[in-house]
Amino acid sequence: MKKYVGIGLAVLVLAVLAAVLWYSRPLTIEELCPGIHLDACTAVSFDYSTFETQEMADCTQSLRLEGEDLPPLLELLRGRKFRRSPIFWPTEGGKTHLWREGDFRWYLSLAFEDVPVKGGTGSGFMLRLDNFFGELKMSFDGDTWRVTTADQEQWVADMMARLLGESAGT
Repeated sequence: MKKYVGIGLAVLVLAVLAAVLWYSRPLTIEELCPGIHLDACTAVSFDYSTFETQEMADCTQSLRLEGEDLPPLLELLRGRKFRRSPIFWPTEGGKTHLWREGDFRWYLSLAFEDVPVKGGTGSGFMLRLDNFFGELKMSFDGDTWRVTTADQEQWVADMMARLLGESAGT
């Protein structure tokens, strides 16, 4: 009897491990969000905050990119693979961060037309990617995932630089 319990427990542990590995495998945005095609993005809304000095000069800006400003930004997202975190917390409550000079955060929303979603199709800002001081979250169709990506610290900084560079031209 003990042998069967041990085998059953081992099978259960292996099944849970396989599910965690499958869930957290690296996927592109198109794979994570069925119906989303980055080439069909019509606009990007970008909110960011930076901390430059000790006086807490929170520079919060909102920008919108459309048309020819989109392709350079979308290149940083195209083909980028994200891993969903297998650790799920129903609520994270209010998160805080002690600002340090040079800190930044950004929230990126991408607009699409006629995207298949639960219960039909949707248009507008359908995909959101949040960088909260290096922690990434992705939201689509009512689902939100904590995600990571390769060279995340550098990629997050590159996104901020690209977004600020794009906004300087508008």
